[in-house]
Amino acid sequence: MRSLRQARASVPLASLTRTDFAEWLAAQRGEGLFLTYLVNRLSTARDFIGWAQGAGYFPRGENPAAGHVAASKKLKKQRAKTHGSQPFTDDQVARIFDPVNYAKGISGEASRWLPVILLYTGARSNEVARLELEDIEDVDGLPVLNFCWVGDDKSLKTGPSDRQTPVHPDLVALGLLDRVARLRAAGETKLFP
Repeated sequence: MRSLRQARASVPLASLTRTDFAEWLAAQRGEGLFLTYLVNRLSTARDFIGWAQGAGYFPRGENPAAGHVAASKKLKKQRAKTHGSQPFTDDQVARIFDPVNYAKGISGEASRWLPVILLYTGARSNEVARLELEDIEDVDGLPVLNFCWVGDDKSLKTGPSDRQTPVHPDLVALGLLDRVARLRAAGETKLFP
């Protein structure tokens, strides 16, 4: 992260300074990279340095990757409209989940289940991936997925994200509840151990 000439050489983590990050940012801006992309790159560097400080790999104190650049919410929204996540088209979804393609493209039971559950629930991938077996319960005779804050390593985006979602009958027919029963019998605690 020193200069463009020195960027190819390895630099010890603990020697990085605020000036290194500022010079890196200036060089990247000179290449015409979009501001929101640079904000994301620096945010990742800032978070990594923060982790390294906590783990004792980088001196505590000011984070040299923090505070160099920011993007307004308005700019982020504008950029997201053209470069953010875009929904799949109906044709794309049909091709992805076509049984022949799906069986060829994804190996492993957990890897096959996650996209199908996402398709039927509309939940975020991290919400489904962190489901615990106790989050799949019977409520008044109806199986539900309980997306909640309670549990290890769980995270929800907002308060209303704490919710119960009925398990679609197609998921039951595909064997989701059988998977849950099998994992419980094996002493597992997570839907995706």
